[in-house]
Amino acid sequence: MRKYFLILSIVFCFMLTCCGGGEDADPSLLPVIDSFTATPNITYLGKSVTLSWSVTNADSVAIDHNVGSVSVSGSTSVTMNTRGVNIFILTATNSEGTQMDVLDVTVLGVVWSIEFGGDDEDEGNSVQQTSDGGYIIAGLTNSFGNGLSDVYLIKLDYTGATEWIKTFGGDDEDEGNSVQQTSDGGYIIAGFTNSFGNGLSDVYLIKLDYTGATEWTKTFGGAGDDIGMSVQQTSDEGYIVVGSSDSFGNGTKDAYLIKTDSSGNEEWSGIIGGTDNDIGLSVQVTSDEGYIITGVTGSYGLGSGDVFLIKLDSLGDEEWFETFGGTSEDMGFSVQQTSDGGFIVTGYTASSGNGASDVYVIKTDSTGSEEWTNTYGGSDEDEGHSIQQTSDGGYIIVGTTDSFGAGSGDIYLIKIDSSGNQLWATTFGQSDEDEGNFVKETGNHEFIIIGSITLVNQGYTDWNIVLIKIS
Repeated sequence: MRKYFLILSIVFCFMLTCCGGGEDADPSLLPVIDSFTATPNITYLGKSVTLSWSVTNADSVAIDHNVGSVSVSGSTSVTMNTRGVNIFILTATNSEGTQMDVLDVTVLGVVWSIEFGGDDEDEGNSVQQTSDGGYIIAGLTNSFGNGLSDVYLIKLDYTGATEWIKTFGGDDEDEGNSVQQTSDGGYIIAGFTNSFGNGLSDVYLIKLDYTGATEWTKTFGGAGDDIGMSVQQTSDEGYIVVGSSDSFGNGTKDAYLIKTDSSGNEEWSGIIGGTDNDIGLSVQVTSDEGYIITGVTGSYGLGSGDVFLIKLDSLGDEEWFETFGGTSEDMGFSVQQTSDGGFIVTGYTASSGNGASDVYVIKTDSTGSEEWTNTYGGSDEDEGHSIQQTSDGGYIIVGTTDSFGAGSGDIYLIKIDSSGNQLWATTFGQSDEDEGNFVKETGNHEFIIIGSITLVNQGYTDWNIVLIKIS
C-alpha cells in the first residue's frame, strides 16, 4: 500500500511540473480527458480488464502499463498478470501541453494454500474467520480419531499456521458439516453421528470453549437417519440447526429444524416437507430474529427436485414458502440475507443453463419474490455450494466445475455484481476431482475458501482438506 501511494505522489508531482506547455499556454486549449475507466476494476490474476477512455483536443494519447499509443477515444483489453494494485496512467498531449489521468485495478490471487489430512479421506466442509483474525475449519477425517470417520476441527492463526486440531466421535461414522464461533469465543459444530444417539444416525451438536475443549454434546433424532447440515447461534444465545430426517415427518425424508437453548437443550423442533424427499441444507438467522432456510424439495414445485426457500418467525412458524426451478433437478445449497432485506441463494440447476447442470443463483426480495436468477458454467456439470454478499454489494460463490479447469472436477470461484453479472471466475485443482464447499469474505477484497482435493498416491486415491487464502 505504501508503494501505491508513493507512485501516486510521483505522478501527481509530474503532472504539476510537466502539464501545461509553458507560461503562455491557454488552459482552454489543453487536452481534456473526459473519461478513463477499467471494467472490472477488481479482477483475478490472469484475467482481462477492459480499459475505456475518451479524450478531446489531443494530438496523441498513450497509456503506460505496456499498452502504448492509442486513439483519442476507444477501449482495449489488458491481461492482468501481477497480483496487487496495478496503476494505469493515461497521457494526452497537444501543442499546448499535456494532461494526465490515473486509475488503479486491483488484481486478486492466492496468498497461500494449505492442505490438511492424513493417509485416508479427509474433507473440509465449513470455515469461519475467528475474532483473533484466524480461522476455524470443520469437516471429517478418516485418517485420525476413534472410528471409521470423526468430526475434524482445526484452529489456525491468521497466517494459516495450525494452533490445534481436535477430533470428536465414537467407533462409527461421525461428520462435522458446519461450524460457527459463538459469542463467548467458543465454537458450535453441527453434523451427524452414527456412534451415539437413538437411530442409524443422529444430528450431532457439539459446543466447545475457545481452546477446543468440549463443554457439551447433544444428539437429536429418532430411529432413522437424521443429519445436521447447518448451524447458527441465535440472539438468545441458543442455536438453530437445519438438516434432514427420515425418522419424522410425512415423506421419505424431510427437512429437520431444531431450536436449542444455550446448553443444547431442545426448545422446539419442526419438519418441513411433503410426501417425497425434502432436505434442508442451509439456515441463517434473519434481521427480525426469524430464520431463512434453503434446500431441495421433491414434494413441491415443477421438477424432480426444486430449490425451496422458506421464511420462519422466531418460533419456527412459517411466514412464506417459495420454490424455484424447472422440470429437471434443481437444488439450493446456501442462503444469506442481503443488505436490502432480501435473500441470495446458490445451488445448481439441471433445468436451465449451458450444461448438464449449472451454478444457479437466485435473488429475491424480503417476501421471497424473485428479483433475478442467473446461471454460470459450461457444457458439463457445475454447482454452487456457498454464496456470500461482498462489501461492494456483489456476491462471491464457490462450488465445483467439470466444465473448466485442470481435472475431472475443480474448485470453482465466481465473482458477480449486484445484478448477477459475472465479473470474473477462476478454478483451483489438480488432475482429479476437487470441490469447493464454503467461501467467506474476510476483509476488503480478501476471501477464504475451504474444500477438498483428491490425491493419488501409488494408485490409491484419497481426499485432503484444502484452505485457500485469496487477496
